[in-house]
Amino acid sequence: MNLVILLAVVVIGQLCAGCQTLGYYCQAAQGQCEMLTGHRDVPEILQDPAEPESLKQRLRLAMELRTFAETNLGLPAGGSYRTYKKLDRPNSVWVVTASKEFSTELESWWYPVVGRFTARSYFDKARAEHYAQTLRSEGLEVHLGGARAYSTLGWFRDPLLSTFIHEPDTELAELLFHELAHRRLFIANDAAFNESMATAVGQAGVRRWLTAQHNATALAAYHQTTGQRQQFFKLLEITRDELRRLYATDLRAPDMRLQKQALHSRMHDRYLELKAQWNGYSGYDSWFAKPPSNPRMAAMATYYKYVPAFDKLLLQCGDDLDQFFAEAAALGKLPAADRRAQLERLMKDGPSRP
Repeated sequence: MNLVILLAVVVIGQLCAGCQTLGYYCQAAQGQCEMLTGHRDVPEILQDPAEPESLKQRLRLAMELRTFAETNLGLPAGGSYRTYKKLDRPNSVWVVTASKEFSTELESWWYPVVGRFTARSYFDKARAEHYAQTLRSEGLEVHLGGARAYSTLGWFRDPLLSTFIHEPDTELAELLFHELAHRRLFIANDAAFNESMATAVGQAGVRRWLTAQHNATALAAYHQTTGQRQQFFKLLEITRDELRRLYATDLRAPDMRLQKQALHSRMHDRYLELKAQWNGYSGYDSWFAKPPSNPRMAAMATYYKYVPAFDKLLLQCGDDLDQFFAEAAALGKLPAADRRAQLERLMKDGPSRP
């Protein structure tokens, strides 16, 4: 049944998007078919004496998190995360994002079922690099990054993957809760809504899980981590706002490039100031190891822009996740402009979480 659905999606994509995207949908079909084969049931692995105990410990934790998601967070796991698959690569997919040289907005592509989305995902890195180079040749700024996990929105039974199973406990928990949130609510044509919502649910889920574990030390550390993450994102948003104003001017391209570079340098200086406030915590140094670009910053915004809005919505719902999802679904039914306005209003008005 899964394969039939997959092939139907591919055919629809070919008919609607045109022959030029045939190669993309074929690699997607091939990659997804690979994900549907060669995995093993978790109970089978746990009873296999040949498997390392380090893997078994992570799988036990994943099963615990899966159960917690269903029973305490109302996140429908379905048949997902009951199996494990070992991949011979560091990422499950490689993601291409792009923008114009003087734009803070991401380019988007149309897909069957999910509508327009601001990324192009590949199961093969070489194909992702080839497409990235094609976009660069068209004059676009391009970012190519790896993703440890992805969600099929309940269309398939997503396995646990070797690309993320060994992540630290809280990161694994947030990742699983995030992906399962997509199964409960997904709004077509609005990547920022979907990813920010899932990020907020993932973070709330981790807080609840650590509280249920009576692990106050880990909870305090997680609050610090998520606080630093939001501060870093705010730093990027300040720069994106400055770039947006710059791009709206009538400067000549060479002058605009110089001003753009100056804003990137200022962003790095602000980051060094932020690190000093963090007593030297260097968790985001790797982000600055590559030159900043419009698509890299915009991709971050997709996942974090509206997290404060959704966190405030959850707070207004008395931390009741069922009510939260009902309210979020109502937001999703609004016209896109009205939806964004409501989210912006949530970030400005009302009480914030301590």
